[in-house]
Amino acid sequence: MDPQEPDPRALLAILEARFTPRILQACKKIRQTQTDTPWYNDVLVGLALRCYSLQEHLKRGYKESDAHYMSWAARTLLELKVWSVYVTTSEDNVKRFHQDMYVDANTAFRVGTKTSAALEDHPLKTAGQSILHGIEWDLKAKLQAAEVSESQTYLNPRTVAKHLHLDIEFDIANMTFSKWAHATGQSVLLPLYETGKPNSKCDLFLLMGTQNAVLIIETLTTHLKERGLPTFET
Repeated sequence: MDPQEPDPRALLAILEARFTPRILQACKKIRQTQTDTPWYNDVLVGLALRCYSLQEHLKRGYKESDAHYMSWAARTLLELKVWSVYVTTSEDNVKRFHQDMYVDANTAFRVGTKTSAALEDHPLKTAGQSILHGIEWDLKAKLQAAEVSESQTYLNPRTVAKHLHLDIEFDIANMTFSKWAHATGQSVLLPLYETGKPNSKCDLFLLMGTQNAVLIIETLTTHLKERGLPTFET
């Protein structure tokens, strides 16, 4: 028997039924819960809100038949699934992911500092260096409070996916999405030759994005239930 083509109407209906305002309400309650580790709850809420937003982008992209837009949303949902599985594995992973917010900020600061120093007569050099100098001490204080060293590198989703045994799926899906999310020869030229033809890519991106969005929210719901927190159950 040949595999059935994904039914876009059914997939959109799944997203509409699963992603209701109840998720947003639960997020508010979770952040209001008294805890000694507020960063833990913030990570779970942040992942849920990002997932909620991305599935909205996915639906909009499908409505507009925009494969580039959909590939970006589906690709980000793929990465978000890796992070959701990662943080629900252990408390140490939740803390490490939370620390990555500061690692990212420090990475951007170091790149900005190095680039600014390399400029010679650029009109924005002085202004750029002033901005960097203004945030330097505040950033260092936040890194120290978060127990992050200035040399620490950010988490790599592919490396984490491999650790979670999700690397085969990640590599295949990420390559597929990236060919359309970025300005590749395929994404630039193929639309010229597909005018008037069925857009099967959008159906595929909708299928893959929907599957990951639902998996993310269910993974978080199970974890929240285990911790006795408000959940995203329908």
